[in-house]
Amino acid sequence: MALFWDLTVRPQPVQQTLFALPDEEIAGAAEPAALSYRVLSTPQETRITQNIPYEAGGAALPYPLLWETKLRFPLTAELTFCHETGRCHFRLVNHDGVIATQEDLTEQPEPLQGFALRAHIEEDTVLQWTLAEIFRPFYPRAAPVARMDLSLESLIAHNRFQGFPAGFYDAIPFAEDSLRLDGRFADIARQMGRYDEMPLLYRALGLPDKKTIRRAFFENPALFFYAEEIKNLPFYNLDILRQILQADRVFVLLSKLHYLPGLFTFLTALARERGETAAWHALRNDIHHLHGAAGTYLLSPETQQKTLLHQPLKKIYRHNRISHNLPVRKENKAGITDCRVGEYVFVVLRSTATYSRAGNALRNCLANYALGSDDFVVAVKRNHKHCAAIALNGTEIVETSLASDESICKDKDLCAALLQWAEKWGLCLNPEWGLYNDLARLGFDVESCVKRSGVVE
Repeated sequence: MALFWDLTVRPQPVQQTLFALPDEEIAGAAEPAALSYRVLSTPQETRITQNIPYEAGGAALPYPLLWETKLRFPLTAELTFCHETGRCHFRLVNHDGVIATQEDLTEQPEPLQGFALRAHIEEDTVLQWTLAEIFRPFYPRAAPVARMDLSLESLIAHNRFQGFPAGFYDAIPFAEDSLRLDGRFADIARQMGRYDEMPLLYRALGLPDKKTIRRAFFENPALFFYAEEIKNLPFYNLDILRQILQADRVFVLLSKLHYLPGLFTFLTALARERGETAAWHALRNDIHHLHGAAGTYLLSPETQQKTLLHQPLKKIYRHNRISHNLPVRKENKAGITDCRVGEYVFVVLRSTATYSRAGNALRNCLANYALGSDDFVVAVKRNHKHCAAIALNGTEIVETSLASDESICKDKDLCAALLQWAEKWGLCLNPEWGLYNDLARLGFDVESCVKRSGVVE
């Protein structure tokens, strides 16, 4: 049975910018015409048709399309959700029937940006409730509008994978920065269009014929994407396997196993040496160090591997870390050397040991700057004790702090010494940075630092 809806929506309530069409002289000279919609829904597809008269084109279409495409108004925009294939297509048709543009939106992130059609789907109440009624069978619980998540992306996802539990859609392993599924993920996706077909897929994939495991899959069907990894887990105790499949971070574990299959060797050795229960507890407590621990284990001599397996994953990982001092060489554009200004001694940090000692004394993350940042760092001492640190990017002071990351402006004497030191080495402050304003409020003359930066106020 086909269902029809005829809707009229005006573009003004939607935050769209009015642009001049190519042959207009003034943008938005006349009030934009209303945009009419027809929604047709059958068991096979749902099609949203939008009529765009010439005078509404500037509000209904993205600016580049108006200039780069030969458009002959009035236009018809069609957004089609094919319920049988799970695909979503868009096309823009000229009044003479010639297609101006068309594309498959199924795997596009943020599709139809700049189109009033997208904005109205997400903001117009009448159109939202119409689509919510049509798509209700694809949502496992309440209608999407009631859950405040109806968007074009949501409609596309629920058409592609129909009737799945809500959490499934956040766990689909899309490729980064897209809605594309690659490799084996794509093969699985082609077999799981509808939730009510999952029992057939479960048997086809050869998953354990055990009620407790089957229930875990149907409660969290995104696990189907990782069926091969789950079958290869070295855990044969069904209760342990169930705990793994129901764990909050199960997808962190499974994604690591998917991209780094060598981890199975480490997991197998861990479960064999410590037992499945202890091995699972080690994973659950420190899963983010799994790849590092496995790498250390696999690269270690066989004489040490057994000993490593009895340590927490974090310690196994650290076992292979460099723990001795290393030189730190960073670009020193100003040619800064150690020097004294009054009671303060400014010391260039030149090794990982000096970064670590300064960081420990100042109770901050300075040790991470040694090899993890390009900033050039100078420590400040008073009475042979660390009291502050200064980070520079080229000749610009980009960060300063006292112990525990307190503001350097709490020590006015140190601020005075800092400015003298900056003048000595030709360093500058950015006037848009908070330190510049703080020093100015304390009465310090900071204009010379701005002049050295080349910034004109």
